[in-house]
Amino acid sequence: MCNCNSLRSNPILFNAPNNLIETQANSPAFVKSVTGKCFAGLSPDLTASANQTCFAALINPRSSCVNCFLNEFTVCNLSSTPCVANLCLNSIPNNACVNLATNVSPTDTSIRPRICPRCKLISADKLNTSNLNNKNILQLVIPPFSSITKEVEGVFICPSCGSFLVQVQSLDGLSPITCNVSFIWWEERFIITNCCSF
Repeated sequence: MCNCNSLRSNPILFNAPNNLIETQANSPAFVKSVTGKCFAGLSPDLTASANQTCFAALINPRSSCVNCFLNEFTVCNLSSTPCVANLCLNSIPNNACVNLATNVSPTDTSIRPRICPRCKLISADKLNTSNLNNKNILQLVIPPFSSITKEVEGVFICPSCGSFLVQVQSLDGLSPITCNVSFIWWEERFIITNCCSF
């Protein structure tokens, strides 16, 4: 457990009630946030039509010198039809033309200078489902015009050259969808060893 007294040095918490600090100190993401290690990112709106899919992925680049701990992810379905989202580990679709997301920020914006994450958020849409070979470990069905957040609290960890990928398509595989995906994660430094490359 974090030392609650040390958290009082953070300006946001200076006047916070004791019970609030003690409750929040039990949250791994909160502790990482006030120490400048926690980040949030949102993909642009992604689209897919019949026999198509889209994805957003949090990737940990080569030589990042950090491990990436996934705290939670959210899938927002902006469509009138249900969609299905699959969480895949260490998987990037082949031949996908990806975009680098710019809506990324440290979760504690009181820290100066601003801290930039080592991990990157990428996305792609309108992909042919036949080109995908991802092995999902978790599946969510998102109702129309709804969002679902899945908290995993750091139990999924990806090293340098790893990734967390959320693949989304319509539940029936035929209806057009629009969605976006957000991630909250934290990073911990480690001594780099041999690694692959993205």
